[in-house]
Amino acid sequence: IHNGGGGGGAVYSKGGKGGKIYQDPGFPLCEGGNGLGANQLIWQNNKIYMGGGGGSGHDNDRTSFPGGNGGGIILIKSGSLVLNNYNIISNGITPKAAGNDGASGGGAGGSIIIESLVQTNTGKIEANGANGANNDWISFRQCVAPGGGGAGGFIQLIKSIPGNNYSIEKGLSGRISVNNPTCSNSQFGAEDGQIGKIEYNASLNYSSTILNSSIDTLIIESFICDYGNYTLPNG
Repeated sequence: IHNGGGGGGAVYSKGGKGGKIYQDPGFPLCEGGNGLGANQLIWQNNKIYMGGGGGSGHDNDRTSFPGGNGGGIILIKSGSLVLNNYNIISNGITPKAAGNDGASGGGAGGSIIIESLVQTNTGKIEANGANGANNDWISFRQCVAPGGGGAGGFIQLIKSIPGNNYSIEKGLSGRISVNNPTCSNSQFGAEDGQIGKIEYNASLNYSSTILNSSIDTLIIESFICDYGNYTLPNG
């Protein structure tokens, strides 16, 4: 898969494919795959996942960079929450643009679980997928792949918030440089990630038992503000 683009990361939605393998009229065009976007995880048994990282593009000239990190996990439990012009963010990361190598995929948005009555229209809750990396290689005959977009993340609330101020946007695919005359601004087979997922009726169940060997177990010893009312500092 010579110089194919890396796929986008996933969480509960799917990441986008990376761009096609290197193309040069001076060499035979091999049939080959794009970097596959990560498949979505299954929401079951109240398991919470971080956003998946994007895949790295194929690199043989050391001009590509690692795939973008996915967003982390944010858990908030309180009686009420006033954002007060602040944002709660768990977005994926866009990788740096590549040169004469396959560009890497964007990270997926993370997971944000808020068991609070959110009282605001002045802040935003974001778990967005990141864009795939562009490919900045400029050539009069070569096309080298961009990366796939990361999937939007996961937000769970008790109920919808005023103004619907939340975002689970998909990451867009990268593109080939507009200065490349052969395939200017082309996605070259790279795909966007899928939009994320939002649910309501949030309920955080947690345990104070000492962490066991299961990697699926999340232990939370204490909360900053357990069922109180919390206002973020004036932004």
